[in-house]
Amino acid sequence: SVYGWVDLADIAATAAPQEIGENSKVKSKAGAVYGGLNSARGKAVPDWVCKRTHTVKKIQENKSVKEALLREINSWVAVDSLTAI
Repeated sequence: SVYGWVDLADIAATAAPQEIGENSKVKSKAGAVYGGLNSARGKAVPDWVCKRTHTVKKIQENKSVKEALLREINSWVAVDSLTAI
């Protein structure tokens, strides 16, 4: 806490993390796995997919995990494994 006058140039602002929702632009974090309710669930998301930017089409809970359907690859990935850009 600061009490008194300070020089604005001496204060570093920190941005709050962006909320991930429908139409958010995201990237998958290293180590991400596919979600959803099909046989791909639990399989590693390839590096080339993680490097690309994706658009969230829909968010829902699958097997008690909040997941995002990524429009470009038509696959589910846990929201915790995504970074908003």
